[in-house]
Amino acid sequence: MSRELLRPALAAGADLGASRVRVVLLEAGRIVANAERPYAPPPPPARRSLAEVWATAALAFQRVAPDLLARVDRLAFTGLRGAVVGVDPLSGRTTAVYPDVEEASLPAAEAVAERLGASAVALTGCPASPLSGLPKLLLHGDQAPLWTSLPDALAWRATGELWLSTPMALRLGVLTADGRDVSSGLLRRLGFDPGKLAPLAPSGAPLGALAPAAAAQLGLPPGVQVVAAPGDLPCALLAAGRELGSSGHLLLACLGTTTVAITPAASGLAAVLPTDVTYEILGADLPDGPARAIEVSTPSPLAARRAPEPLLGDALPALAERAATAIRRAAAISPPDVVVLTGRGAAAPGVAARIADLVPHPVVTLADRDLAARGAALVAAGLGTPRASVPRRAVRV
Repeated sequence: MSRELLRPALAAGADLGASRVRVVLLEAGRIVANAERPYAPPPPPARRSLAEVWATAALAFQRVAPDLLARVDRLAFTGLRGAVVGVDPLSGRTTAVYPDVEEASLPAAEAVAERLGASAVALTGCPASPLSGLPKLLLHGDQAPLWTSLPDALAWRATGELWLSTPMALRLGVLTADGRDVSSGLLRRLGFDPGKLAPLAPSGAPLGALAPAAAAQLGLPPGVQVVAAPGDLPCALLAAGRELGSSGHLLLACLGTTTVAITPAASGLAAVLPTDVTYEILGADLPDGPARAIEVSTPSPLAARRAPEPLLGDALPALAERAATAIRRAAAISPPDVVVLTGRGAAAPGVAARIADLVPHPVVTLADRDLAARGAALVAAGLGTPRASVPRRAVRV
């Protein structure tokens, strides 16, 4: 047997972000390659075609050495959690990728908020927010027979099998609060046919094998197993724990255009949370339901600043204070052993030190833009979440 055949297989993760696609390859949980490719203009938030997202992902993979790509045997996509795509499996046609931030869906979001109010979180595990997927489904739902998330749409493009992973579905606002099933009655009352959602697949479940034509475009071997993964921040939380080698309770605070604090849910946590706290699905189904995390988010002073602009001193105190507030809210429900700061704002001068003064927990900074892609690769490799059983059915082209 040749030395090449004895080399261990690699797992790949791709993060479909707002401005670029990032790719990571892991060997036994260790990064062996990473690459990225920005989208062509216009900048986010912008509607893009699924073909453009796929082509950008292919270009990112093609920046990795071919000998490493040839060793990949598992792949997972993660990315924006409120973006949706309509798919016609028979014709192969898709709608635009409606992004997580979309001005056109604001009236629909306001209508959902007016109908559901504070009960939205208790009913669906997701706030009635413009960032969720439900307003976009209500606005654009008649454009396609089936709907799914952006990462799941790319998995369909890769395998020909259409699913909606439960972590992404929860952030679309279409599941029951426990993350186990589609909230069919609620969706019908709001005017959306639940039969238009792609079949559900739990996190960690195999979605299908990489088709030969798709494999050639990505530079990967045909037959690579594509696996369902959580969204970008849950994946980043998984990767941060791996990076720090922590077996304790970790809280990840991402300081970007929105400040988000996310931490694994403590055992025995009540199913109904305060209205400003929401659930995320971290792992596959366990006997008492999916492994979950809680999330607290707040608007950031960075929201009005374009990425190339410097972080000016006038925004930094407010950034630190809002981040500390989100951290304290999440920590009061599920207390962490350590707080990890990441994102653009975490690297700004004095922000981490100020947050450390404001929260009663050890604070560290992790400057790693590949956390979400790395987390997806961990899930693909079975190192991030418990393995799920094979789903029962899919929509296949």
